[in-house]
Amino acid sequence: MQASLPRVPETDVASFVGAAALGRARRYVDATRIRELRYDAATHRLDADVAGSGGRGGRAWYSTTVHLTAPDAGGYSRPRRSLCTCPVALNCKHAAAVMLYAATLADRDAGVPDWRRQAEEALRTAETPDALRAAMEGVIEESDGLIRIFNAP
Repeated sequence: MQASLPRVPETDVASFVGAAALGRARRYVDATRIRELRYDAATHRLDADVAGSGGRGGRAWYSTTVHLTAPDAGGYSRPRRSLCTCPVALNCKHAAAVMLYAATLADRDAGVPDWRRQAEEALRTAETPDALRAAMEGVIEESDGLIRIFNAP
């Protein structure tokens, strides 16, 4: 089960990657450009695949990892380091996009049960009906709340 997504203040994202990269990152903050978003609360590690800009050879997907601080008393984390498979590799627009996207989802999903977040992520990321079916079976197995909804009259 995925932990609640972290919130990173945009000012900290800007300090981490720079204003230019932050500006470019804003165009990437949606489910069509970011997939497989994962957060490990034990290690404060945020991972995702982020679409490249689609230069020569078509769109590439870059594996992006951001290591964060533990959340402070206000619930905010700060970036410590990032690594991406893009040519920039460190503190890039893809890392900024992942942090902004996670914060957007965290704000939107506040108070939403984990099973519902998992189901919505499955809907966002499944590329085929079979992939969606497999992802939803995992969600159903993990959540008594979802099974109760499916079995409701």
